[in-house]
Amino acid sequence: MPTLDERFKGGPPTREPADAHAWLSAEERRFILWGLKEQWSALRIGRALGVNEATVRRFRKRFWEEPRLLLELGLYEMVGSVRTPEYRCLVCGEQALGRLATERHVLRHYLEEAVVMATLPEVASNSAHQSQDQEGGEKKLQPRHRVPRRQRRL
Repeated sequence: MPTLDERFKGGPPTREPADAHAWLSAEERRFILWGLKEQWSALRIGRALGVNEATVRRFRKRFWEEPRLLLELGLYEMVGSVRTPEYRCLVCGEQALGRLATERHVLRHYLEEAVVMATLPEVASNSAHQSQDQEGGEKKLQPRHRVPRRQRRL
């Protein structure tokens, strides 16, 4: 997939006049993020997209309040997996090992370090949750030791 710079070098995504009041698409949200990276004002981003400046500001406020929304926009891709999966950031093109490291990297483009670490804590503190997630969120029951019938009667 192309980085945001490559994706929007030809201009912003376009809207049909009938869609002027529709929700922002994922591509339009990516464009807003690209505009913020390029330090465009909300007014300039809104004019380029054909949406109200307030719409851009609301989206920005929304991802500041809930940073995980950025991770739903597909801002990274897997590029290799020998032992540890390797991902590429689609904001800047840098590569990182591991999904959590990549997600932290993507969030750091738009948020302060304290917010990033509060959203995605270090891997060491997440290791217990990761092992539970791999098991489907359920603890596996340990098999009970079975005593042969002859020994139970004695």
